[in-house]
Amino acid sequence: MRAAAVPNLKDASRAELDSNCDTCCFGKGVYIAEDTHATTSVNPFLEDLGTEPDVKIMTAATAHDDPEAWRTYILFYRHALHIPTLQRHLLNPNQMRANDVIVNETPLVLLPYDLRNKHSHSIVATT
Repeated sequence: MRAAAVPNLKDASRAELDSNCDTCCFGKGVYIAEDTHATTSVNPFLEDLGTEPDVKIMTAATAHDDPEAWRTYILFYRHALHIPTLQRHLLNPNQMRANDVIVNETPLVLLPYDLRNKHSHSIVATT
């Protein structure tokens, strides 16, 4: 029996909020739970970068480890874009809010100390 390979933390996928995009975008390290076989063209934030044609539309699945509950949750993002060269996943807060996910994106340093709690600066699934 072979031991499972331990992933290098520096290779772990990270996600950032991006309210400038229309939908969530995933790159390196994402699991494609469903390939819709549909594609779209994407225009990046700089015109000099040009249009990226034939970007896959898919359902992405990522894992989140909850350090307090010692549980791993599988999160699904439907109608997301897959750009394999993307180093960090881009999460669209408006798309998440439209799907009943609470996105508290105010940095803690901008919140009064008495208003900080475990839901401050967090993403909270309500279901």
